[in-house]
Amino acid sequence: MLIIDIETTGLKISTSSITVIGTILYNAETKKMEQERCFNVMIDVDNKNTQNTVRTKNALINMFSECVSIVAFNGIGFDMPFIVKWLQEEPLPDCVHVHDAAFTSLAPKYLDFCAICRELNGNYVSLKNICILNEIQVAKSADGAQAVVWAKAKDWTRLTKYCMQDVVVLLELTRHALEHGLLFPNERMFANQPPPKTTRLVFDKNFKASRATGSVNKPEHACTSTTLRVENIHVVQFADIFT
Repeated sequence: MLIIDIETTGLKISTSSITVIGTILYNAETKKMEQERCFNVMIDVDNKNTQNTVRTKNALINMFSECVSIVAFNGIGFDMPFIVKWLQEEPLPDCVHVHDAAFTSLAPKYLDFCAICRELNGNYVSLKNICILNEIQVAKSADGAQAVVWAKAKDWTRLTKYCMQDVVVLLELTRHALEHGLLFPNERMFANQPPPKTTRLVFDKNFKASRATGSVNKPEHACTSTTLRVENIHVVQFADIFT
């Protein structure tokens, strides 16, 4: 499976660009990391290194095509639209041309925990809060706003480190989902409030998800698990990116 995260110069796709793309290739059967790599898109643009840009684009396209699953947090709403825009920018010699249909066909592979949260509670819930709810340690050196500052300052060392921290955290969240299931909030999470009511989803190797049986044991403020069954968790299709 491919775990992916990007950093950008801003939030608006019309005026912002990708700076770095963090990736991890993980084998869910052997439970081993096969590759960890961060692509610096912006430094190639600054250096007008079109040859390296072609290599990066082709490498990413191959990852999408060959992996079993594609995992991101808010990937459907943020990462993938930026990546599609970047891949479809000015054609380059020897670069694989990407049609919209090629990405639409990848929809069955795609998993976005953020999109699942939106389906459950109608609000955005951060990766950090999902990790806290599931008692997964989060080690991050900064936040998205700081990442933009580093990008503008061309501080690639710090930016690359930050991006890969997010990818590693997302990998741990995915491992937890496969091995234990995940708690998702059914209501928005606020600081200094009792834990929200939750739904526990159990994922199989194909990322089909269903509600776990049994109660959730918490020492205080026990989370209440609601009845829910999700036959197909790919809640948003790639086609929505292009409409």
